[in-house]
Amino acid sequence: MICSRILQLANGLGAGNIGDDFTSLAFWRQLHGCVRIAAVIFPEAARRRALYPEEIDTLAVDYEGNECALTEQGPSVFVGGTVVSDAEGLHWPLGFLARRLSWLHERNLPVDALGVGVDAMAGRDARRIFEQAYLPIRSWTVRSEECRAALLDLGVPAEKILVGADWAWLYGQMEPLEEWADAVWSRLRVEPDAPLLVANPVNMMWRADRNWKVVVASVCDELARQHGFQIAFFCNEVRDGDYFDFAAAKDVARLMRYSAVIVPNEYYTPDEAVALLQRATVTLSGRYHFSIESVFAGSVPVQLLRGQKMAVLSRELGLKPAGTFDSLSSADLYDGIMDAWKRRASMAQALAVKRHQLAERARANNLAFFHRHYCTEPHQQIGLTHRGAHPADVLRRS
Repeated sequence: MICSRILQLANGLGAGNIGDDFTSLAFWRQLHGCVRIAAVIFPEAARRRALYPEEIDTLAVDYEGNECALTEQGPSVFVGGTVVSDAEGLHWPLGFLARRLSWLHERNLPVDALGVGVDAMAGRDARRIFEQAYLPIRSWTVRSEECRAALLDLGVPAEKILVGADWAWLYGQMEPLEEWADAVWSRLRVEPDAPLLVANPVNMMWRADRNWKVVVASVCDELARQHGFQIAFFCNEVRDGDYFDFAAAKDVARLMRYSAVIVPNEYYTPDEAVALLQRATVTLSGRYHFSIESVFAGSVPVQLLRGQKMAVLSRELGLKPAGTFDSLSSADLYDGIMDAWKRRASMAQALAVKRHQLAERARANNLAFFHRHYCTEPHQQIGLTHRGAHPADVLRRS
């Protein structure tokens, strides 16, 4: 019996970022039988290589209006994502989400934020938007102590906040895809016995900055020349345009003297992304969830810090970042990758322990939400199934 219908608000799911799928799938697998989710998705979901689970209702985002008005009125949730940040300006996520939050608050409909990221914000306009639209949120579970401190600074009462962890740490692989991944790498002419660096460069606000691209390209060339590394680029955010990963990968590859491959810019499922990264000896990460995917794959991420969340992730994983997109030296990046390669076995083992610890912490998201607001008795978790053909079957036919 369904006792609660919950709207999962639009904060990135289906917009082209594999990390958002990672967090939502992990959240959905925690659902109790008494809860039904209607998840708002963005148009890029049409590119995804598998449909979302049939147990989840989906609703298209309404850019011009407000899709919240089209649903049964009831409780709403944010699931993962950095929902409080002005790093990319006031429009996203603050302004975009504020319009929806204000509509819900005006109707006294409860909103909970689950396993989210919160950046410290000093800007007057950003803090004003938060006060008006975010402060009435009923409860928060956040990724880290730093996120909790940011909320306290923004005026959220301490009793409303619980420190969990990113939902992605609770993700469980649904199907092994090693053979499929081996076939992908074989078509890209990547040899199984040579070391492989898989890099996820990010353009965003650094797209016009050539300096970091030159550094990454020169270090990749040096790794190929001295140690026989194969270089591959992977897009964790698949949208087109010079703001996103595919454009960044092409920019860096063009600057290299040695050959590199770009993994096809497809909207992979989390299982597929992890399966592909299992071949990586070391990864070079410009995105938060690409680092998490690398840990799941048993690889070692070398991070280029982008925003507050990646600095916190480095600390929690016990990793030393190689630099930032604003300040990156060839020596630091080369040394960081070489250290990860030489100490790969011990570092991967330590990261597996960290993964387990963060998964246990992420269970606080579940406890704080379902037990507090919805289910008064234990329920079985729902089992997710996918509609349509498995992505591996789709690829075999292509």
